[in-house]
Formats: sequence, C-alpha cells, structure tokens
Amino acid sequence: IMQAYYHQKLSSLETVNVMPLICDALDFLATDYWSSRFERLPWNAVLDNCSRKYGRPFEVSSIGDMTIQFTPAQYKIKYFTNAQGKKRETALDQHLKVGNDPENLLRIYFVLDEENRLVVVGSLPRHLKAVSIR
Repeated sequence: IMQAYYHQKLSSLETVNVMPLICDALDFLATDYWSSRFERLPWNAVLDNCSRKYGRPFEVSSIGDMTIQFTPAQYKIKYFTNAQGKKRETALDQHLKVGNDPENLLRIYFVLDEENRLVVVGSLPRHLKAVSIR
C-alpha cells in the first residue's frame, strides 16, 4: 500500500520523541487515507477512525506549485518511469501535517501512484522549505 522512498536523518533524541507519531501518521496514510483515495471511504469515516485509533486528527493537503517549482531538489523524487524506462522526477505534491511548533512538528511528503494504488513517501519527518507569495 505504501512505498517509502526517502527519509531525512534524525538524531537519536529526535527518533525517540517522534517515532510513535511517525508510526501513527504512516499507519493513517496506509489505511484510512489510502481507503479514502482508492476505495472512496467517506471523509467523515476517515475522521472517526482517526480519532478512535490515534486520538488525534491528521491533516493532509496539497503542496503549492510555486513551492515545487522554486525548490525542486526538496520536493521531487525519481519514482515514475518515462517512455524510455528511466526513472523521471516526480513532484511530492501532497503532505501530511502535524503541528506548527518546531518541537512537535511532523511533515510527511508524498505522491500518489494511482495506477498501482500506492502512497509513495518521499520525505519525512521535517518541514521542507516553502515558498509563499505576498
């Protein structure tokens, strides 16, 4: 259901502190979020399951095109293949968000592989650079 593609290095202290949250978030993406995207599980059922299983919500949203365009090294992975059979760059255009406080912040960046019905994780657990236009 999920394919982990890349991860950022964590210090041992960070790993201890965020590992349960990372595991819950990945479980959410692999089960309820996956079911909502590929099996049409209603979003209210996703929220109910999330509350029951994890005692918290998880927020998933799209990444802005400008952010991907101006920071491609962070927001692209080589996953899908082109016509010649070579891996091509693919934008990590979705992310799961938890928190705004740097001490309790989690981001999981991913792309959906619709054909194979996979959630492909490209980066976690830290926040990547973002671009905002004012």
